[in-house]
Amino acid sequence: MYTTIFFIHISVRYIDEPISTQTSSNSELDLNPSTSSFGQSLVFDSLTPSTSTIIEDSSSNITYKQTKMTQFTLNKTSKNKTDNALAYFNATSMTPYNVVEKEGFKLFVNSLNPSYKLPSRKTVTKSRIPNLYIETSNSVGKLIKRANYLSFTTDCWTSSSNKPFIAMTCHFITNFKLASVCLGCIELSENHTGDNIADVLLS
Repeated sequence: MYTTIFFIHISVRYIDEPISTQTSSNSELDLNPSTSSFGQSLVFDSLTPSTSTIIEDSSSNITYKQTKMTQFTLNKTSKNKTDNALAYFNATSMTPYNVVEKEGFKLFVNSLNPSYKLPSRKTVTKSRIPNLYIETSNSVGKLIKRANYLSFTTDCWTSSSNKPFIAMTCHFITNFKLASVCLGCIELSENHTGDNIADVLLS
């Protein structure tokens, strides 16, 4: 329907123009995107990102070559940034560290960037996660220092293995918004009695 309306518009608007004018106009604009170089570039860019494709522009004889994804190598800074993003994913989604060893996850990451090499499980455990913890702890400390008033809440529960745990959360106002940060979550050495909870909070 839209093609028919567009054809009628073209026919009515340019019916009185000389044939030479219509010919020159048509040569400047290719109305068929499926055969034009622009249409081809869109198709190749979206469907074959990992292969090299050569497209020639017949009007200027310029050759365009698509860069392979494997040629987009990561420098050290970009590699560290991606590793830290992976550690953040592990921490916030509570996924196990051995996710980097799963074949499906490796395939997924390789499809995003074949030049990126996943860190080992040991690197994530011994380096990336601890560094993320230190960075987060420093950021939380700065937020708390800027707050005028603080309030605290505790949450106690017993796990399925019958082990008692306690967590403490700090609440404060920052930029006229309520903020809450978890200060810690530890296993209690004894049951959830008032004296035991008080000892943990004071320590």
